[in-house]
Amino acid sequence: MIQFLRLAFACLLSISVTAQPVQAQYTSDDIQGTAKITGKVVDSSGREVRGARVLAVHLSSSRIFAAEPTSGNGEYVIAGLPYGYFDMAVELAEEIYVANRIVNVAPAGTAAAIFTLVPFDPTTEGLSRPHPGSDAEPAGVAQLRAKPKGREFWRSPKGVAIVSGVVGAGLLAIAAGSSNESISTSF
Repeated sequence: MIQFLRLAFACLLSISVTAQPVQAQYTSDDIQGTAKITGKVVDSSGREVRGARVLAVHLSSSRIFAAEPTSGNGEYVIAGLPYGYFDMAVELAEEIYVANRIVNVAPAGTAAAIFTLVPFDPTTEGLSRPHPGSDAEPAGVAQLRAKPKGREFWRSPKGVAIVSGVVGAGLLAIAAGSSNESISTSF
């Protein structure tokens, strides 16, 4: 028992001596992070938007990150991001659509951001605000979908967790049922 305690203490001591602060890796402006934002851009009728450029402004450092123009299916990726909060916008043909929410990206994580472009009308006029990543006047709102729908939901962390839980419960029920002795009835 004493040897185990000595070994555990030695391990903890070596970890505390060699550990480096994690936050220090993102303090310099020239260091890229390992996080990314992926998603899709669609118009108000749900059709994919091709050629849109998604902008992300890191709120802590004010650095601007941009995706390549969206592909034919409206998908984009912004990689090499530091973790933190991002103010998002979508540029499309000299117009900009400012996101209605901030996106939070975990360290070395991936955030999903699906935007629906909605032009301004009298009911949304109060949402107009400039975006720090562009000089263009906002033409509408890029509504950030809170949760993936349909097939996209089942690929999200919550969807995978639900499927895993159901499968685990089923396996547990099978294992519990097989441990009972079967009762045979004779006629």
